[in-house]
Amino acid sequence: MCGIWAVIGEQPTAFHHEQFMRIVGRGPDLTVIEQVQPGVYLGFHRLAIVMPGDTPSEQPIVGNGLAVPGDTPSEQPIVGNGLAVVCNGEIYNHKTIKVTSNLKLKNDGSDCAAIIHAFVNAGYDLREACASLDGVFAFVMADENNIYIGRDPLGVRPLFYGVSGSGNLVD
Repeated sequence: MCGIWAVIGEQPTAFHHEQFMRIVGRGPDLTVIEQVQPGVYLGFHRLAIVMPGDTPSEQPIVGNGLAVPGDTPSEQPIVGNGLAVVCNGEIYNHKTIKVTSNLKLKNDGSDCAAIIHAFVNAGYDLREACASLDGVFAFVMADENNIYIGRDPLGVRPLFYGVSGSGNLVD
């Protein structure tokens, strides 16, 4: 289990940070918040399961034109092909999905990088991409113009969102 968080459409406030820190117990191995697009902040608390040890998976997974301030590596967001994603999940068929893709992503070692691969392989169809993922997952993904939110069909990994006066908070 990990913890994911996003603030969309506004600068994170002390309240947003407080809410993010309430879920730190879901992932004690790493905590990161990154601005992946103007007005889009993705946060991640990592619990190392698939890649514990010296070679961590990195999220947010991001790349190809997304501006990520600073050059500090992080577990998530995972970035690639103009997309950034944070995920609480385990994608069992991640190797199979990645083999069918020609994408080169920063942080491609993460099983959750398969979300971007699946999304691009599905022609940017979120339902088809989620249907191709075998696993338990909840994620928030962003490109320059859209926010995508997905989870496994049974909702094994929790995903909640709230709407504030000027933006959205996803937890």
